[in-house]
Amino acid sequence: MAGDSFNIDLDEVEAAATMIQRMHDDLEEAYIKLSTLVATVKDDIYGTDLVGKSLGGATASVIGLAEQQKKTLEGFKAFLGNTAQVAGNLKMMSGSHRETDSEHADLLNKIGDGTDIPLPPPPSAGTGPGYVSPTKGPNLNYNHAGDRPEPKPAPTYGRPQVM
Repeated sequence: MAGDSFNIDLDEVEAAATMIQRMHDDLEEAYIKLSTLVATVKDDIYGTDLVGKSLGGATASVIGLAEQQKKTLEGFKAFLGNTAQVAGNLKMMSGSHRETDSEHADLLNKIGDGTDIPLPPPPSAGTGPGYVSPTKGPNLNYNHAGDRPEPKPAPTYGRPQVM
């Protein structure tokens, strides 16, 4: 797809979408393995001393390693969902642009080969809301000073007028 100000190489877009999808698949396998291993770790594995309690989240200042790992995995899962959606959107966009470019090319080729392409009818004169004929314009006589009535003199209330 090309324009005056930019050019999109659809083959590159499709290649990028395929690469993103492959990376997503590789990362998804690693995510499944990691989340399985994290789920097997229990809080009591860290021990009952102060370090073990801190790692398990028993202290007020630390949420615990297991909880932190779960939150990290949730973020990673959201990232995986977004990458899958990006890859799908890129493939859909390139397919749509390819289809549109093909349709436009077909229509342009029809112009050159003599095939009749129906043109829209020209607008008829004097139709449509707000139409003003170029030969018969609106009456603008309302804007002349001669059309205004003479102003009334201000009341004097018995005082002499100063001019």
